[in-house]
Formats: sequence, structure tokens, C-alpha cells
Amino acid sequence: MPAADPDLSMLGERPDWAQLGVHQGTLDRLTFITSMEELYAPHADWEQWFEVSDGGVSIVMEAARPHFRYFLEFSKAGKRENTAEFFGPADAGLPLAGRHIALDPGHIGGAWAEMEHRSFQIGDDPLVKEGDLVLIVAEQLQARLEALGAEVSLIRTQNEPVSMGSLEALRQRAKAYMPRRHPGVSEGEPGYEEKLTVLTELLFYRVQEIRARAMLVNTCIQPDFVLALHFNAEAWPPGPEFQLVEENHGHVLVNGAYMEGELRLDDVRFALVQRILAGHDVVERHLAEAMTRSMVEATGLPPFIYTGKNAIQVGNSQYIWGRNLLANRLYACPVVYLEPYVANGVETYPRIQDYLKSGGDGETDIISEYVRFVENGLVAAIHPVRD
Repeated sequence: MPAADPDLSMLGERPDWAQLGVHQGTLDRLTFITSMEELYAPHADWEQWFEVSDGGVSIVMEAARPHFRYFLEFSKAGKRENTAEFFGPADAGLPLAGRHIALDPGHIGGAWAEMEHRSFQIGDDPLVKEGDLVLIVAEQLQARLEALGAEVSLIRTQNEPVSMGSLEALRQRAKAYMPRRHPGVSEGEPGYEEKLTVLTELLFYRVQEIRARAMLVNTCIQPDFVLALHFNAEAWPPGPEFQLVEENHGHVLVNGAYMEGELRLDDVRFALVQRILAGHDVVERHLAEAMTRSMVEATGLPPFIYTGKNAIQVGNSQYIWGRNLLANRLYACPVVYLEPYVANGVETYPRIQDYLKSGGDGETDIISEYVRFVENGLVAAIHPVRD
């Protein structure tokens, strides 16, 4: 089994740079530089891959052949796409009419939750599975948003993978990635099979699954934007048994903060350029700001603060961060991730258990609260109150 292409992300395909031809002359120089420095690559040496001149940007198409480049001509008008057509006056009765919203319940849940490391149980309490919880949020939210006039698509409708591929089929692909992930471990050596199993599972639930959802979003659903629904969690304190943590917080994610090693991958650079050309960051930021205001008003959660180079604070809000995740890179539309609540925290866990045991009261339970702040945030975002 030959090693996987070192210049592509896992399960990535070689990009067709000619697709960018329709965007020639549509992006201005200032927007490109500002986007790279302040959002997409603030911690990376991006100029080794993108050579900017007055007339355009010369982009390395293949890391193995750095002189093989694509030239993207800048606009001479200096005009940036805005959100004027995306957000506008509200219909008093149906404020979300004309909007197609896709809801992406994070992870898979169900029988896959343990493999995903998105499941835990304390004592005899019901299992907490993030994938199950966010699917409930999505189902309730769909009904609420459709009542407001929106067209709503769920990227998954059950606690099963969207991807049709099997673990066994991925095992051979995982073998090709082993030299990249574990360069010091060869087949037949102690620990190889265990590491191969972990890598196979990761390819299944984190890579193949997200790529399948991206295909569904981009070719079939084609929404105006995607909301990715999640619960957060903190690392468990050391000890033989699960002990709840004191932390509770919330944050919102948009695409950004591509790291050095990611920019050297040919398909990642291509996807980054596509997002800049589409101007998705403008809509993402607007949606994220409205979602943040609604989340904080409903929950009172403090912000989660990133300290590493894998994230960048967006604007003045401590709640909004840019991260380069597979979904918000590959979905060909604006994508906003919601990460409220710490599921294994002393504040959130009892509320989750109350819902799992009783089904909630439809008003103050944690699922209803989540649904309500998303609904209110969307209405506020799409039809902002103007002075």
C-alpha cells in the first residue's frame, strides 16, 4: 500500500484550479490581504504560498512544484461583496420567509457515540450522547423555523452516519496514512494494529462523514447557510471515576485561523481561496454576532477563550472565534458553529439529565432554551433592527 499523498489533507482530492476562472477580477487587493492577516492566516507564514502584487495574487498550486502557480487577478473597482441582499426587511408574519437554512446536528450519536468519544455516563444516570442531544435540538428547531417561513433542511435526520462507506473499506486507506500519522511505527511492530484501528475510526467519523455531509450540502441541499449544532465539554479531572467540572461557557465559530501545516496542503489552499472569493466571512460574522447576543441573553454563559494558534478572535467579541474545521472549510456556503454549555459541568449536567429523564417542560429545560436562542438569533440576524 503506497503512502498517501503528503500534499493533500486526509481523503482529500487534487483541486481543479481552473474552477477559479469565473472569479477573475472580482476580488480587491485590500480585501485579500486583510482577510489573510486578520482572519484566515494570522499565525501562519502565508506569503510563501500566496505572492501578492498590485495586479493580483500568485498562488502555489502544488507544494511539490512551488513554481507551478495560479494567478488570480484583482478587481480594479476595489469593491467588496456585502450582505445587503442577504439581510433585509422582515415580513411581519413570516420573518424567515425566503431563507433556506441547513441544520447540521454535530457528530453521529447513537451506537457511534462511544467511537466518537462523545458519550459518557455517571452512575446509573442515562447516557449523555452529544449527537443524540443536538439532533433533538435540530428537530425542534426545524419546526419552529418552518413556522416562521424558512425552508429548513437537516443534514442528518437520525443517529446514523450520512456516509455510506464502511470501516473495513477505510482500513486500507488508513494504512496509507500511517506513515504520516505514526512515522516511527511500522506494520508488524507492537502497537501498530491498535494505532491503525484508532486511525481507521477517525477517518470514518471525523473525515469521511464530514466529506459526505459536504457533498450533500453542496450538491443537493444548497442552503443559504449552515448552522452546526453542538454541546461543548471539558477534560475530565484525573481520577478513576467521572467527576463533573466547574466550568460552563459558550462560544461561536466561523472559518479562520489556518495553521502553517494546513496551508502547505494543496486542497486546503484551494478551499481557502474559494471561501475568500465567495465572501462567506461577511455573512458568517453577521450571523455569529447575532447568535452570540441571543445566546448570552438567554443563557448568561461566559465566553470560552482559546489560547493556541488554532483559533483567532473575530472582531471585538470574546465569544466569536475563527477556526479551520473540515465542515466550515468544505461546505460551500456560510457556516456558523454553535458551542453552548459544558455537558460535563456541574451546571449543565443536571439540566441534561432532567431532560433525558422527564422530556423537559418546553420552556425552561436546556433543549428548549437552546432552540429558543437560535430562533431569536436568526430572526435578529436576518432582519436586524435599524436605527
